[in-house]
Amino acid sequence: MKKANTIIIKDQGSFVFSLKDNAYTVNFATKSIVPKSDDVYFENNFLVIKKTTEEDTPHNLLTYKYYFISASNTVQLNKIDFSKETYVEQDDFCKFSYTYLPNNGSAFSPDEINAFTEKDLDMYIRKLDLKQALDIVSKINKDYQCTSSLNENEINQLLKQYPLNEKTVNDYNNIAYYQEQNKDYKNSIIILDKILSQYPDRVVAWLNYADAKWGLNNKKESKEAYIKYYNLMKSQSKDMSRVPQRVRDRMK
Repeated sequence: MKKANTIIIKDQGSFVFSLKDNAYTVNFATKSIVPKSDDVYFENNFLVIKKTTEEDTPHNLLTYKYYFISASNTVQLNKIDFSKETYVEQDDFCKFSYTYLPNNGSAFSPDEINAFTEKDLDMYIRKLDLKQALDIVSKINKDYQCTSSLNENEINQLLKQYPLNEKTVNDYNNIAYYQEQNKDYKNSIIILDKILSQYPDRVVAWLNYADAKWGLNNKKESKEAYIKYYNLMKSQSKDMSRVPQRVRDRMK
């Protein structure tokens, strides 16, 4: 997404931005907005701008709520509340909502909302702990069977906040497994590379790594990883009947 210049607050604390076909004049000091709109309003000290879009095939209803603050005479994005409802033949298929936070000093101005899409959310990170991360890659909630893969920024943030160790390695391995199951092979491998560099004899991680490499059509590295998994199963006296048939097929 093309970045606009940061909006500077001036003219007695006010600034102007455009949303769709309307130009809004906002004043943080007086918390006034002209013209009035249900989509642009103040919530406590935040300027909230709401955007709702619909997509077809399947039918998606997307709702964004952007929270801006006034800081150092500029308008800065504080967070984005995003929700998505997907319907197939009038039946609820998937519903979820997350709070996305700016990271790495990401600049964003109200004028950019017009062109903002769901894909642009990858620039930000969701506010998640390790358990929530595992929940969303496996099954968002008990009522709706849908999942959502973690992006690379979110993975790095989790690893920073919850370092990889004996207590967390199983959760990270499970996240990587579900990322692979969701066909997000690249981000699955990001996690598995870290696990295997720290725990090179972790058997199940080699199986997940091999599957992810296979998903990327990297057959050479995939075969090597399957062989590594198979040999570790033998050397650690694991039950060899539990080796999946695909491993035996793909080792050849």
